[in-house]
Amino acid sequence: MNAIYFAALVFELLSPWTGAGGLLAVGRLPEDQPLPAPSISPLVVEGATLEGAWVEMTPYDEQLDPWVLDLGRHRDEDQPLLLAPPFPAGKLLVCAGGEEYGVLCEPVYREEMLNGSAAGPVFLNFQTGLVMHGRYLQGFDPVDGARIAVVPDGLEMRRPFTMPLALPPGVRAARQRLQRLVETDDTGAFELPPLAPGDYFLETLLPSGRLHRSEPFSVPSLEIARFRAGTPDEKAIRIDLGTINVEAGLTLRIRALDADNEPLAGVRVAASQGETARDLRNFEAFTDPEGYAVLDGFSAEAEVRLRCLRRGFEPWEEVYDLVPVEETCLMNRWAEILGEVIGPDGLPVPNATLSIQRITDDDGDSVDEKNVTHQVNGRFEIGDLAAGSFELHVAAPGYQVETRSFELDTGQALDLGTVLLLLGRPLEVIVVDAESEAPIAGVEATAVAPAGAVGAVSDLDGELTITVPDDEEQSLVVRFEVPDYAPLELAVDAAVLESGAPWRVEMSPAGWILAVVEVAGGDPCRDCRVRIWPGGEVLRTDGFGEALSGPLAPGSYRVGRSEVWHMGSVVVEIDATEIRPVRVKPGVATRVVFEATEDATFVRLDPQPEGRWLLSAQGRHSVQNLEAEEDGRFRLPRRPNESLELYLKSWDEVSDEEEAVWQMSLPSFNDTEELRLRLPNTLLRGRVRITGGPAIGSVLIRLRRLADGALHGWTHADANGAFELPYVQPGAYSVYVGDLNTRFIVVSSGQRLDLGWIDVPAQ
Repeated sequence: MNAIYFAALVFELLSPWTGAGGLLAVGRLPEDQPLPAPSISPLVVEGATLEGAWVEMTPYDEQLDPWVLDLGRHRDEDQPLLLAPPFPAGKLLVCAGGEEYGVLCEPVYREEMLNGSAAGPVFLNFQTGLVMHGRYLQGFDPVDGARIAVVPDGLEMRRPFTMPLALPPGVRAARQRLQRLVETDDTGAFELPPLAPGDYFLETLLPSGRLHRSEPFSVPSLEIARFRAGTPDEKAIRIDLGTINVEAGLTLRIRALDADNEPLAGVRVAASQGETARDLRNFEAFTDPEGYAVLDGFSAEAEVRLRCLRRGFEPWEEVYDLVPVEETCLMNRWAEILGEVIGPDGLPVPNATLSIQRITDDDGDSVDEKNVTHQVNGRFEIGDLAAGSFELHVAAPGYQVETRSFELDTGQALDLGTVLLLLGRPLEVIVVDAESEAPIAGVEATAVAPAGAVGAVSDLDGELTITVPDDEEQSLVVRFEVPDYAPLELAVDAAVLESGAPWRVEMSPAGWILAVVEVAGGDPCRDCRVRIWPGGEVLRTDGFGEALSGPLAPGSYRVGRSEVWHMGSVVVEIDATEIRPVRVKPGVATRVVFEATEDATFVRLDPQPEGRWLLSAQGRHSVQNLEAEEDGRFRLPRRPNESLELYLKSWDEVSDEEEAVWQMSLPSFNDTEELRLRLPNTLLRGRVRITGGPAIGSVLIRLRRLADGALHGWTHADANGAFELPYVQPGAYSVYVGDLNTRFIVVSSGQRLDLGWIDVPAQ
């Protein structure tokens, strides 16, 4: 089954993340003193001017809150800064930025101390970033007030996340909010704070309520950006994301009413379209004082899933084959039950567990079980119950199970009064090894159904006592667990109750499953999730990419790893994208390996170029510069669903300069195993001179495609101003010298084009 996790409020939930840490989590290392030996890897910041810098650490564990620290308050340029976030060992997403740095988010794995030696420190580095800007339009109209967040592309975190972008002006405290959003102005334009090199996409909440996700884009390194822009001034470099045009769609008007047909304000209205992670389209709005909300931008060709949510009310859900023009969500208040649990002495019963089951069909079968341990002084209050028929089971070790049946109306608060638990009937149990018949100490016995009825541990003689029901119609299922033995679930049947002798339970030696998960390049996949069937046990891999299951009964199992699609405020987990059959044997940890699969295309150049040329493949995630193998082919690794731009690239080791020329686009759906790349028989040459004299070497000449300005080639003039660029694909181009557009040219097939002298005024 695929799981989709929605943030409660897309941006309002994500933006206020703050840390609970402070000065106690920061240490300064004395001069010439080595790093201390903590039990978990520390994080170290060194060599950075920390004025205006900050860091946010988000655990991959969905249950833990992020931790934020303003590093400018602890600035000391001469000493490294030691950070010890209050988290256990495991994977963190560490985001760092500042007034002088681009925001960078990278996964970090903190190790535990192994074999008495401390895990090494993790060093955090700050990088210079680049400013990104663009514009949102819907048709020809600018989108004013769109709220834009940035998400790292390819993130495998299972919790909603958008990147922190900056400390708000005037804020210098770890407990303050970090800025996570920018807004478009009345022309639809926006500008993002500097981002470090990496791959990202924009998640934008439009005024219409639609949550729009842009296509991924890459932020190049400062060196590449300077090279492409033809200027060394980093502050003058701004990466243009262009115009993002959001298509118009159908409009849906929703009104939220309560059971008395009164309007409800502040109801979160969430809608979605699409069947897969790739085509998922989300919408969100909140009802006004009259109970109305409007969502816009729906596709006419996909079904709509609509939800209305508000605290204190039952969720309202509906699915439509076609987009309705108007809809009403009638919201019912949750019901609740309350009461108290006491024993025969009139005192509250410690550790009592209440199990609520909804009766859903004519046969009285129970589903939707909900277990709650009651509160102080025996009083209990259980809310978030819909109207219907229920059974309440109250259980505690040493007592009989008490059952109550009741009906709930919408919004009703039902007082069940006092629930009296009577002392139960004891049953002696002896747990032994199935082969040697030796007693097993430390066996933990717990009740599977009803929950809370049993809680005992066997002594050195393998003996323990549990409480069983006097009523033969009541069932009791007990689970026995102990290290090195397969867990066992047994029902207390009539034969056990009638014998009068101790119940003899035989446990067999267990086996285990050791799952090993790898990512590209054979590196360990850290904090990856693996599931085992039957049983559904979920494992998380450690720093070595390994995860060991709990004790398992010998037999056949299936092990699957899941795939995560992270889309900012929505996370889709696709279970069991890879499944391995495993045979578990007693006393053995059976190893199952999930290796990273990597497709490849072999590229052969026709004809073979003269000189030493590399094949350069530029994608969203990386740039690969490949050398030819012995047979003359280039092995080109391919990421799933990634398109590539192929260049020929040559490097002059004497001048430390490169030249490159674009050849073709390799689309993501191309699964050709071998590709013959035909090189054009063309040559572009010329000479550059500045203010009437020959140019000095290292002048950059760039070739941009006239149609869209895409960079299709670059080279350098030598000391005499001469340059050559072979294998130029036919087409129309602009020729740039430095950052000056000097002329437009058309290159034809087989043409050798001499541009002659290009005069460039002195800069």
